[in-house]
Order: sequence, then C-alpha cells, then structure tokens
Amino acid sequence: MAKFHFSMEKILQVKKKLEKQKQLELGKAMQALNEGRLRLESMEVHLYEANEDFKIKIGSGRVHHLEIKSAHERIRYYHESINEQKKEIQSLEAKVEQAKDVLKKALQERKIFESLKEKAYEAYIEQEKIDEAKQLDEIVSYKYRNS
Repeated sequence: MAKFHFSMEKILQVKKKLEKQKQLELGKAMQALNEGRLRLESMEVHLYEANEDFKIKIGSGRVHHLEIKSAHERIRYYHESINEQKKEIQSLEAKVEQAKDVLKKALQERKIFESLKEKAYEAYIEQEKIDEAKQLDEIVSYKYRNS
C-alpha cells in the first residue's frame, strides 16, 4: 500500500500558521481593549475622588478662589480624558471585531483545505481498495489457471 500524499499539504500548513497568527493578533487586540477599559475605570475613580475633594473643600467654608479654580480644572481634565478614553475604547472594540472577522475567514480557509484533504484521503482509500481487489483477482485467477 502506497503512502497517502495530499498535493496541497503545504498550503494547508500555511493556512494553519496564518490562523495561529490571527489568533495571536486577536488576543493582542483583546488585551489592548481590556487595558483601555482599566484605564477608563481608573480615570472614573480619579474623577470621583476629584469631585469628592471639591465637595469637601466647598463644604468646609472658607476656600480660596484659586483652590476652587484648580479643583474645577482638575475635574474638567478628567472629564476630557474620560471622553477621549471612551473614543479610544470604541476604536479598540472595532479593532477586536475586525480581528475576529479576519480570524473567522482564516478558520474557514483552513477548514476548506482540511475537508479537501479528507476527501482526497477517502478517494485514496477507495482506490487502494480497488487496487487490492484487482491484486486478489489476479492471484486467484493465476492459481486457478495453474491448477
């Protein structure tokens, strides 16, 4: 019995490598998204703390107008940073979705080549069965003629 050889094996191996690469890219994109979300949470905590600090200063009574202005600037800064981070998160989410789509396509391509390989193997097995049956027929007919 001859050894099975899939003519597109190298292409299949390339497709598998590409799929692994796309999985890594998706992982990196998801990690960047998670880090962005953590930064947003941190900024929201800082904003909350700045608001609380501002309330305490206002509630204490005698506050210099420069302290109020400074606290107000700090709060405005955190609001702007949070808005920018939300935009960044939207961008990162789009990158994650794009990476998912690319991975999905790579997965489909690999599966196509694997199914082609399975069909080629099934055809190979069928051909081997036919060849084996022919060999058995030849042996039987040879023995019948010589007896």
